[in-house]
This record gives sequence, C-alpha cells and structure tokens, in this order.
Amino acid sequence: MSFLSWAERTANIPEETITGERTATPAELVLLAEEFGVLELSQLTCSYKIRPLAGNRFSVRGKILASITQNCVVTLDPVVDDIEVKLDVEFWLSSQIGQLSEEFDEPDREDPEPIENDELDIGRVVFELVSGNINPYPRAADAELDRHSSEEASTGQEHPFAALAQLKSRPDS
Repeated sequence: MSFLSWAERTANIPEETITGERTATPAELVLLAEEFGVLELSQLTCSYKIRPLAGNRFSVRGKILASITQNCVVTLDPVVDDIEVKLDVEFWLSSQIGQLSEEFDEPDREDPEPIENDELDIGRVVFELVSGNINPYPRAADAELDRHSSEEASTGQEHPFAALAQLKSRPDS
C-alpha cells in the first residue's frame, strides 16, 4: 500500500528532463503522522527532476523536506524536527532488475526501484526515505537525564542487588 499517490506515468515523461513538486495534503499528513508514530507531521514536500535513461530507465533526483513533532524521550515535551533528505533513485523495468548480476553491481549504488503499471511510484520512495530518517530518540535541547539514582546505585545505597549481597555474605545455618 502506498500512503502517497505521487506517481509519474512513464508515457508522460518526454525525452528531456522534467521537474515536479509534490506537497502532502492535510489528510495525507494526518495519515502519515499516524503511520510514522509521531505526534504531528506538519509539512511534507518533495521537489524532483526526472531524467530518462537508456533502456526505458529513469533517474529521479531531488529533495524531500518534512517537519515532524515527536515526544522528547526524556521530558515527553513536544520536539519539532525538520528533516531534509536527498532523493536519488533510478527506476527500472522489473525484468531488468531481475537480470542484475552481482559482478555488475556497484557497492555504493542503491538498488533500482521497479516501474510498476508504467508508473514511477515516487510517493512510496518518499515515504520510505522519510520513515528511515525519523529520529528514533528525539530529545529537547534542554532535556537532561536525572542521574541521581545512578549515583546512588554506584555508591551502594539502594542498590537493587543489596539484599542478595547480604544473603551471600551470611554464613550457612
């Protein structure tokens, strides 16, 4: 299932480079925030250029911008994070992807995306890139952990295994 219906029909792509820009609708922002597990997704835009390549392949390059609000892992206060992700992907026919051989793979090159139903599913790629770039541990700039309990444990006070240490030191009865 694609959460963003941002697709480009291959038949509509001329022989030269074309540009496009997509912005998520308010309904898409709500749906994506829920799917990402964040408090709010207030912005999601993608600007890109599509360049036809030899052999019915296409190069899509551009930039994704998103603004996400999450709970701070320390204070639970809302934290806004602006994400900027580079979009650089190639779309190939599924039959071409199946013919890839390891001897021709370049280690730094991403695997191509499939052209499905004569469309470049840019929305799916954007979804995956944003999802993979969400901070799993957002933290407010002024958030500090309470280290007091850790210090007590290191000095032996209120140590969780203090009772076991006492049992170990008692002589057998």
